[in-house]
Amino acid sequence: MIKMKEMIKIVGWSVTGLLITLFISSPNVFHYWISM
Repeated sequence: MIKMKEMIKIVGWSVTGLLITLFISSPNVFHYWISM
């Protein structure tokens, strides 16, 4: 069994990586989303 903390850590790193990838690949869309 994977502990809850480990699950949260894995999900957290996955989301962080996804956001970084989106920020690098399409900064214009990201800035537009922030300005909303």
